[in-house]
Formats: sequence, C-alpha cells, structure tokens
Amino acid sequence: MKNIHESVSKLLTTKLSKYKNEKLNVATCTTIYQDIFETFVDIFQESRTEISNEAMNMICQMYYDAVTINGNQELDPNIFSQRASLKNIETKELAMLASFFSNTPFAEPLIFEIKKRS
Repeated sequence: MKNIHESVSKLLTTKLSKYKNEKLNVATCTTIYQDIFETFVDIFQESRTEISNEAMNMICQMYYDAVTINGNQELDPNIFSQRASLKNIETKELAMLASFFSNTPFAEPLIFEIKKRS
C-alpha cells in the first residue's frame, strides 16, 4: 500500500461533510471518530493489511485531531477515555505505518518513535 493520506482525505472529506452544520457536541464528535475509525478499518481490510488495535486507534486519533469542520472548528479532544500510545506499538508496525503515511505530518511522530528506539 502506497501513501494512503490522499485517498483517506478524499474519503473523509466526503463522509464528514454531513457534519458541517451540526453542533459539535460530545455525541457528534464521537460519531465523527467512529466514521474515521470505520473508514480506516475498511481501508486496511480491503488492502489485506493487518494492524494492531493500538496502531489503528493511534492513526484514527491523529486524523481525528487534525479534522476541522467548516475549515476552522476543531473537534473536542476530550472524547477519549484513553489515548493510544506509540510505546504500545511494535517497531516494525510503526515502520510500516510511517511508510504508508510518508511525507505527511502523520509520519513524523512515528519516525521520531522509531529513531528513539534505535
């Protein structure tokens, strides 16, 4: 799988456009996160790429944090009872994800963690 950021961005822009006139309360933000999560599940399943739950949550949380509605309204960062942690993801999985998201801001923390471990 090559860099998937462009494809994911297109899919999410379409999926999340329905929220542009919604009040961004906890329920709406949670639903937005579920849409992001389901999008990534579909992508990884279709590409037959296995990914741990922790890695899936990490990527989805990174994308969630980057989403803005109407170009400027950020989502509630406090919807998560627990954040995924890079330290709980194997180095080889981090490397795979870093290659998928190469040349995007999403790769930077993955690469930093890999370098920290070496």
